[in-house]
Amino acid sequence: MIGATPYEFMLVVGVLLWAGTALWYVREPFASIYHPITHYLVFHGVLFAIRPVLAHVLRYDELYAAMKFQPSWADKMTVLAAANLGLIVFVSVAARVGGLPMSRAPSAVQGEPPRFDAGFWTMIVLCVPPAIWSLYAGLAGTLVGAGSMIVNMETGATVNTTGNGYYNDVNLMLGPIAVLIAWTARFRWWSLLPLLVFILARAGTGGRWPFVMAVLSCASLWAWERRLRWPAGRLIVAAIPLFALFTVIGEDRGRAIRSFFGGEQVASGASNYFTMRPLESMDFGNMEFFEYMVHTVPAKTGTYDYFLINAQIVTEPIPRVLWSGKPQGAPFERLFIWRYGTSVGATMAIPGEGWRAAGWIGVVLWTAFFAFVYGRIYNAYVASRQDWVRTALFMLFMPVALQCFRDGLLLSVLKTSFFAVVPVLIWWGVNRLVSGSHPAGPPRVVPG
Repeated sequence: MIGATPYEFMLVVGVLLWAGTALWYVREPFASIYHPITHYLVFHGVLFAIRPVLAHVLRYDELYAAMKFQPSWADKMTVLAAANLGLIVFVSVAARVGGLPMSRAPSAVQGEPPRFDAGFWTMIVLCVPPAIWSLYAGLAGTLVGAGSMIVNMETGATVNTTGNGYYNDVNLMLGPIAVLIAWTARFRWWSLLPLLVFILARAGTGGRWPFVMAVLSCASLWAWERRLRWPAGRLIVAAIPLFALFTVIGEDRGRAIRSFFGGEQVASGASNYFTMRPLESMDFGNMEFFEYMVHTVPAKTGTYDYFLINAQIVTEPIPRVLWSGKPQGAPFERLFIWRYGTSVGATMAIPGEGWRAAGWIGVVLWTAFFAFVYGRIYNAYVASRQDWVRTALFMLFMPVALQCFRDGLLLSVLKTSFFAVVPVLIWWGVNRLVSGSHPAGPPRVVPG
């Protein structure tokens, strides 16, 4: 490229690497909407291939101003190189350990999902009332600005000061339950109404990822029922307004939805969505957050984290009301990176968290670890009987990968997947107690 700077050359290389990897992948027999590589390619393509080009051409600077730092060109090129290294490692490992084609799996026998039976109604009675009450409390707290969550500006950790985290998050079960209703009813139009209500309700709280993951799970189950490797074109077209809704909610935190139903008046100029440049908001700011990490670790901190931040998975399940001295964030915090900038709810993504842990080696180890885990889960499902229980668990769990890749922490995997699988386990457990056997339903063989 004549006249191009080294950074611009790396931008082009990054796009070509991502596009070439995607072209190679879709020709492989195991490529499908269900594979973790699909999710990683979407994640990487938006955040580390397409968006960096837009950010450079359109000169995005809002997040740098918010974080009060400016990366050097060396920082920016390091991030692109590390993200591309992570892409190569993830795809290589996931293809190696998750190489079974979905349509040619050994013993690929699928059972009909059960009808609205005793287990289903027991699950509804146990899960829906507390989930609705939790969602109502979240909406009410948003309206009056009385949330219990605060951010420690030094560590970046989100702390629940007065409420209970389980109570606050139990409403996340409503999305998976809505998906299960649609699937069990064979996606008849009326069965999608609970999912629509959940989308609007969650949008009103300002939360976006729960309804995105629910929609992805619903689309995956719909495609699985029809033996499709990829979703139909009409589903892809339908995703465009969903993406627009995600972006709008990210800008005004659900104010427009709440005002539509009379819950809150939107002040003039409250949202600058229609003047924002494409993908400029912090919801897509992993590149800037990663640049801050490279800028800070280890140059300013003097050391790496060595994956200790993930020890929070041990302390997080214990309610703060039962442990007054519970650490705010990770129990063995080594790096206080926000002493050198301003926390804005940053998420570093898998390669960024790998860099926090051990630099270049950390990027390789962390992306390889996630690829290995997701690849093995995929292969285990494909090689299984694929009865309704395993299918429900897999299809509700796998779309969580998008948020987990973006957050980059083990805690994200556990927190976002826990409430997704609980309704299925309750449903299955009750049916097992009633029938005394595994309720797989009448089997049917997958073509091919």
